[in-house]
Amino acid sequence: MARRYLSVFFASSLALIQPGWSGITRGYDAGESAPPHWAFQRVERPDISAAESGNPIDALLASKWKTLGISPVQEAAGDILLRRLSLDLTGLPPKLKDRQEFLLNQSPDKVTNTVDRLLASPRHSEHWARHWMDIWRYTDWYGLDAQLRYSQKHIWHWRDWIIESIAADKGYDRMVLEMLAADELEPGNLDVERATGFLARNYFLFNRTTWLDATVEHTSKAFLGLTVNCAKCHDHKYDPITQKDYYRMRAIFEPHQVRLDAVAGELDFESDGIAKVFDDHPETPTYLHVRGNEATPDESETIGPNIPSILGSLRITPVALPPDAWAPGTRKGVQQAHLEAARRLGALDGAAMEARIAADNAQFRECADETTCTSLSKKAAELEWQAELAHIEAKSRLGENPTEEAKKSASEALTKWQALKERGPAAKHTSLFGSKKALETPEHNFNTYGPTYPRQSTGRRLALAKWIASRQNPLAARVAVNHLWLRTMGMPLVADVTDFGIRANAPIHQDVLDFLAVELMENGWSLKHVLKLITTSQAYQRSSSILHAAPESLTTDPSNAYYWRANGKRMTSQMLRDSILSSADRIDFSMGGAPVPIGTPSDRRSLYFRHSRDDIHRFHAAFDDANILECYRREESIAPQQALTLMNDKRVFEVCDKLAEQSIAAHRNRDEFLVDVFEQVLGRAPTGAELNTCMDALSAMEGTTETRARATVFLALFNHNDFATIR
Repeated sequence: MARRYLSVFFASSLALIQPGWSGITRGYDAGESAPPHWAFQRVERPDISAAESGNPIDALLASKWKTLGISPVQEAAGDILLRRLSLDLTGLPPKLKDRQEFLLNQSPDKVTNTVDRLLASPRHSEHWARHWMDIWRYTDWYGLDAQLRYSQKHIWHWRDWIIESIAADKGYDRMVLEMLAADELEPGNLDVERATGFLARNYFLFNRTTWLDATVEHTSKAFLGLTVNCAKCHDHKYDPITQKDYYRMRAIFEPHQVRLDAVAGELDFESDGIAKVFDDHPETPTYLHVRGNEATPDESETIGPNIPSILGSLRITPVALPPDAWAPGTRKGVQQAHLEAARRLGALDGAAMEARIAADNAQFRECADETTCTSLSKKAAELEWQAELAHIEAKSRLGENPTEEAKKSASEALTKWQALKERGPAAKHTSLFGSKKALETPEHNFNTYGPTYPRQSTGRRLALAKWIASRQNPLAARVAVNHLWLRTMGMPLVADVTDFGIRANAPIHQDVLDFLAVELMENGWSLKHVLKLITTSQAYQRSSSILHAAPESLTTDPSNAYYWRANGKRMTSQMLRDSILSSADRIDFSMGGAPVPIGTPSDRRSLYFRHSRDDIHRFHAAFDDANILECYRREESIAPQQALTLMNDKRVFEVCDKLAEQSIAAHRNRDEFLVDVFEQVLGRAPTGAELNTCMDALSAMEGTTETRARATVFLALFNHNDFATIR
């Protein structure tokens, strides 16, 4: 009764907030008219017929300026614009050569051509991979010492998949499909299944409900911009999402589990492996937890898998899996690795392994009849037994002058050999392992699990992914382009990037949001296509300075909600470190692979360092690094510790010394040096006042070496606001 009263109360409250909506407990069928909330309505292309030419983004923004009396500022200076483009698209500042070419270029297509060049760069895919790693909560595994408690080992394969997908301009819709259901989309294809690291990252050893809660919450926030997690304990206070809707979402993920699959040629899962998900317990029921308490499930009703009813429903079809997926020990690369390892032990081991492989293939792939399977399995078991006997017998032999410890070991081996001899061969061979399943509870060990898995997947996650990435879903494309806009334009179009629900008022630039969302969906869900539209717009290319702004613009729109100027942005922590290294041509551009341990002296790009609760890069942490629990939008802070970090970081010192030495070799004249150092570090020419200040500082350091004096200038400029800011 109390619960019903609360539902009525919330529904009444919501009716006041959102007129026309009859209440959150009301179901929504696909046949009914769409609810009034803007984000739940189908995305349609806005009317841009008034724009005769140019970028539609500019036409949509300009349509509001006239009414408000706003005048936009002029385009940014060439050097500032190039630096902005380079940092936003690749995370690195432009080289002097690129700056000179850009400033001399008089072509009307120079910005478009520059954008094309930057989007095609491998540096772009790495930089934007880090953005999406924030949104998708990338973290390497961590636990207690060697115990894995969170995420998965070798999850860096998922990071590499993100980089490669962006480089190939893989459609965002396909990326969603692969991250949520690659094991059902292309079962057995480990290259694609790397993508399910998105789900494997949520692994938590001690509590299944905590694990699934994180999965439901962050799948919804990342792809739908909805706080479905608010309905875990009761009907959502604001959005039309019931508590039962929450458990429908949980039921989609209820069966899934995580495992490491062997990569070709490597059987040691501590060394390598592909973290992937699969459906392991399709029969597990989902029950609503009364008041969200897992200790009090309502077992009177089994909750079926589905999306919140306000958004429609899923069509779920089970997926039959090939042997490569459910019996990973039968993969050719795995079998070959087992065979090579056995042959190194001896001829008998090699013969036994060949028999086990033949028996596995017969049992799991090509068995003509039961008799053949049984015969092959029995033969393999006999050879397996003989090989084991031979190894134990070898351990029972004593060499010359045996120690007491050796005598004891030999005696134990002899006892074991006699017991094995009496037992005889097993009735069935031991199938090969090609994977290592993650522990379901701390009480389990890896010997608890067998070498094979269910032959059919539920198809639940694939159905969800197909719906998310469909034209019928009003949310996914809007959420994605909002993230792109935030990271290029400095402010999102929808203020809370994770909540497009009832509390999110229709954005003042919904027409821009919907235009970009339609462009995304109708152009192969290409993220690069949308980034190009944004960065080639006049809105993006305007100056961020208000020095020459019209007084009416400053008065009417001081917060720049209408984008009459550009917004300055702080570099992320990774951009800052990478830009310092890049300034001295010191950065290591090798791509992919296992993460760099924290504390290792490495010049690789910052996204390749280990990133977890227990692996904190101190430089990154000082500059608002990504929170591993949730980082849909990074914080921007200015703190004294940041200057102290830059002033005392050993790597920064080394870069400054190298730059100073290079400058001495190139310029004996200090005037020329100072002009070049500003262009090299800040991407612009110095002002007269800045030149005088630097010259005075150099003169005051007459007691130091020229290298140290110039290194100090470089260090000062790395601490300059114009270096850390994208203007």
